[in-house]
Amino acid sequence: MVYYRGEPLAEQTLDMIVDEKLVLETKATELLHPNASLQLFSYLCATNLEVGLLLHFGRKPKFYRVICQNHFKRHQNCDHRLE
Repeated sequence: MVYYRGEPLAEQTLDMIVDEKLVLETKATELLHPNASLQLFSYLCATNLEVGLLLHFGRKPKFYRVICQNHFKRHQNCDHRLE
């Protein structure tokens, strides 16, 4: 559940959470949509988890790490980058 100012706003469904530490998002498309990392980033910002992996199973499989540190979440100043 996603909350805004203490009120329930929407529900998100994550692909997988590993050991309560990592959000795993998988995509199986020929080309990775540019907003795929933003989707994972929003999941991280809505949870207390800081690290996510985006696994893309396209013609050339790749993975990307997305980070959103908890101490930045209060200020909505998360670092969105693919590594």
